[in-house]
Amino acid sequence: MNRRTGSPRTRPRWFTGRFLTARDLTDEQDYHRYWRHLHNRLLHGWGTVCGLRVRPDDRPGHTHDHVRVDPGIALDAYGREIVVDELDRVHWPADPHRPYGEHTLGILCVRYEECDTEPLPAIVGDCTATDATELGRTVEKHRFEVHVPTGEQGDPWTALLHGHHGGPGPEDGCGPGGGCLEPADDLGGCVPIALLCRTGEEPIRVDVDERGVARTVRRSLPPPAAWLTHISHTSWEHGSYVPVQELIRDYGRLHVWFDREIAEGDETRVGVNSFTFVVEVEDPRGNRERLAADPRYPPQLVGEREAVFTIDPDELQARRRGGHPGIVGETVFVTVYGDLIHDCHGLPVDADYLGSFPTGNGIKGGVFRSWFTVSQEAGK
Repeated sequence: MNRRTGSPRTRPRWFTGRFLTARDLTDEQDYHRYWRHLHNRLLHGWGTVCGLRVRPDDRPGHTHDHVRVDPGIALDAYGREIVVDELDRVHWPADPHRPYGEHTLGILCVRYEECDTEPLPAIVGDCTATDATELGRTVEKHRFEVHVPTGEQGDPWTALLHGHHGGPGPEDGCGPGGGCLEPADDLGGCVPIALLCRTGEEPIRVDVDERGVARTVRRSLPPPAAWLTHISHTSWEHGSYVPVQELIRDYGRLHVWFDREIAEGDETRVGVNSFTFVVEVEDPRGNRERLAADPRYPPQLVGEREAVFTIDPDELQARRRGGHPGIVGETVFVTVYGDLIHDCHGLPVDADYLGSFPTGNGIKGGVFRSWFTVSQEAGK
């Protein structure tokens, strides 16, 4: 009952002494599977749940026609669970009809499969039956496929490449005959997990197009809240007064700690850097500007779970009228963009600050905002 139309409204009713047939037990399975798949599809949607990260295959001689897929789980458009429980490798053979060296794009997807196995003795119906066995188990499996967009109108993989994710769109209208009970699926139940790009014998590139521009066709579901990484605490108390000497003793460092390992990033796009860990200062008149970081120590990841912003010593030690450091009496605003800082699972940090730690609202990504006022003495 993988693509059954209509919903089962009758379930078996059990009582002591009832005679059981194979049909009764099959109906029991079908009933629960139907409603579980409907629940998955309508309440959770379809796409990857977790894992299924795709990477180039680094084995010598396989970089141009194989990729690696991490273990993970997906739900297809029919609500069926697709489980890849160990590292797998996918072969993408070259198309002999394509000119050598031509850029080729392929969409890697994973599909639910099942097969019957384990022959068992069965009661034969009459004397003419020659096979007295039936297959007694159904194995639920998965299969990887690579689909090359044709560029033609009506090709669902071309539509996916241009941003249409296999479900109903505005052109489908809202007239009668549709509804939520029937699956909306243009991809035949295959869940896209990566865009592959290949040129001749060069290694396959993952999630980039033929121009080398980062691009994704992966369809993902919101991860479980327990999988999300949060900011666990900071080196200052939100909304408090921080003595300037305390900052000076720590060499002007502002610390942000996470409750899970953070992935390495780069200097401009993702990870902890001067664009994702931003510090501003506002004077008593309300004038705000960026607070410069120490050029020797730009905002960076220290270890696996700590981000550090080091205030430029010239900013921290600058003198103004009255002999106090120039930052005294000013408010420091700290912003961390969790959308662009990814954890060891590749998920954006759940960084929304709601007034207490750990941060988060159960949704990946978000922005952490906090502030404190620099004082000459403790508590002031």
